[in-house]
Amino acid sequence: MGSIILTDAIIANTPQGVVTSLFKENSTSLLLQNVGFFNVKTAVVDDASQKTLLPGGTEVLVDSWGFGLLKDSDGKATFVDGAIIPSMNRTAELLGTQAYVKPNLFTRRRPKYDDIGMSQIMDVRSLGAKGDGVSDDTVVLNSILSSAANMSAIVFFPFGVYLVTDTVHIPVGSRIIGQAWSQIMGSGPKFQDALHPYPVVRAGYAGDVGILEIQDMMFTVSGPTAGAILLQWNVQESTQGSAGLWGKHICPLHLCANRLVLSGNI
Repeated sequence: MGSIILTDAIIANTPQGVVTSLFKENSTSLLLQNVGFFNVKTAVVDDASQKTLLPGGTEVLVDSWGFGLLKDSDGKATFVDGAIIPSMNRTAELLGTQAYVKPNLFTRRRPKYDDIGMSQIMDVRSLGAKGDGVSDDTVVLNSILSSAANMSAIVFFPFGVYLVTDTVHIPVGSRIIGQAWSQIMGSGPKFQDALHPYPVVRAGYAGDVGILEIQDMMFTVSGPTAGAILLQWNVQESTQGSAGLWGKHICPLHLCANRLVLSGNI
């Protein structure tokens, strides 16, 4: 069993908004949150039985509606037959300005850096990192990242596997771009003790506020790394969306007990 969630969306000028064949108990569930149907004859229809699940109209605003198994506070699951479902809390810090039923969750497109010249881009390979999955790139990466943050430069990771045996620190003010999910891969004894977790990548220090942007990077581990914190995020945004990740992938390369720690606002 799984679930399909449609949130912060507009469906307009079409005979049928959502067509499904999943409307039955123990099937995949459907949840609509903050969705507006405009000039839609039938908002949600079950294609198998041709049953209208949610009627349409000129303007139909859906706060939170769906069907599927819903657990109560005691853990008992019952099938909700197309009804209003309690919606998640939308904390003000997470909201943007556009609204259909209520304000949308904030989104920001990935930065393009169109106005940045080549002199402001630091290529980690050109500056000494190997990215071959064998050489230890810890020291050189920390040096490059520190220098780049002080210079407001962009750090570019060409495609490769950058092996590290100690924490890579990304200072506040950093802007990083990978190429086809370049990897920073933790390995070695410092990441092995599950009772003493140790970060592979640390984004800022506790209390940091400002800008930190990371795109198209993968954070992984290799070998026995039960104590690895793949990414420890400490940076709180100075303005909405100033600290974030785009196209990131955080996973163990081998099956290990790994952690993602977020202590700032992304």
